[in-house]
Amino acid sequence: MILGPEFEHADLKNIIFSAYDNLPDAPVRTIYRQACDRFFADPNIPQLVDALAKRTAPLRRDELAHTLRVIHPFALSVMMKALKRQGVDGVFRDLDAMEAQAAPGSSRACRGRTTTGTS
Repeated sequence: MILGPEFEHADLKNIIFSAYDNLPDAPVRTIYRQACDRFFADPNIPQLVDALAKRTAPLRRDELAHTLRVIHPFALSVMMKALKRQGVDGVFRDLDAMEAQAAPGSSRACRGRTTTGTS
């Protein structure tokens, strides 16, 4: 639906690590562009980028992790709104079902428990 009729699950990894120009000519390209445009349209994001660029001291790993944790909820809300505008709603409603479909039998930890239902 988002990626077009020719989508295969193996393509997902390529999309995650792709830039706009490398995305398939499908609705995912529009969603990506809308999300990026709205993300960078917020005046706080360019200010953050500018402040990080002007640093004279190296940005340490814990500082970078903190910065990414702070902007993640905003980025996620922008992405969810872009998905909703394209008719893809409720992507994150049932995470357990989504994980089970993505990796049947996986025991990776997620939100403090495994996908197999054990802690």
